[in-house]
Amino acid sequence: ESMKLHLADILSLPIDAATQTFAFIGRKGSGKTYGAGKLTELLIDHGVQVVVLDSVGNWYGLRLAADGKHDGIDIPILGGLRQDVSLEATGGALVADVVADSGRSLIIDVSQFSKGDRQRFAVGFGERLWARKKAERDPSPVHLVIEESQLIVPERPQGDTARMVGIFEEIIRLGRNYGIGVSMITQRPQSVSKEVLNQTECLMVFQVNGAHERKALKEWIVHQGMDVRLLDELPSLKAGDCYVWSPQWLEILQRVHIASKRTFDSTSTPKVGVRVHQRELKMLDLDDLKAKMAATIERAKADDPRELRRQIADLGRQLREAQR
Repeated sequence: ESMKLHLADILSLPIDAATQTFAFIGRKGSGKTYGAGKLTELLIDHGVQVVVLDSVGNWYGLRLAADGKHDGIDIPILGGLRQDVSLEATGGALVADVVADSGRSLIIDVSQFSKGDRQRFAVGFGERLWARKKAERDPSPVHLVIEESQLIVPERPQGDTARMVGIFEEIIRLGRNYGIGVSMITQRPQSVSKEVLNQTECLMVFQVNGAHERKALKEWIVHQGMDVRLLDELPSLKAGDCYVWSPQWLEILQRVHIASKRTFDSTSTPKVGVRVHQRELKMLDLDDLKAKMAATIERAKADDPRELRRQIADLGRQLREAQR
């Protein structure tokens, strides 16, 4: 019983949730990120490594207790506005190595990157993590949370995006064999790769109003051979209520209410007139990682033909000036 994850009022998950594929879907404010946050807390409390790829910048709430004042979970934040260590677009492989070597849970905040930099980081990270986990003889579980997953595994990828989607599709499809579980969070299931959405073992659907969103869910439900009439109920769900569909793994279809988190809800909309306490995050000692991250920039410059050409031109100019 102690190895059960009490995710919702009438739902406890087995610990092998660590290596399953979840999708948390719902409109803004419906409780989808809160639900994924609750799962993350439970996994970390049970000793599972969780790595959050945060495209929004609000997962820092894990570091604070629910009251927003006391300490929450001791989890480093790489990148973003509340970082312990700055993140470089060229540092994806380095961060994947830290994940594989340290076994520590991490928040990787890519919210301040441009689209191109986010892709560059995600490709480096995904490809190295996949290679490392496949090489482990006895892979330890790691659960990857992908916030705004339509940015990482979009439905119609082109050019550079295709490489990013390719690696994450592979991780989501085959990751369980190598100890990798995934939680995808999105308010736009129609914009997430169908290939990926159909890999979901456990679909957690919160309030959904839009026609496009419901059409995408209908396709998943039909794919799983389930009753589509439930879609009519989705617009009326209250915040924190969701339907849990898990046809093969849990063999359930249940309406549940997500249990309270012990860490801070940084996704909640500030209410007018309610004073929000200043949220101070304690720094973690990550000097070694800082040094390595700085080195990736130098290495990337060294490997970049444009940078080399610039340096050669620079040297040529200095030579000419010296000969004058």
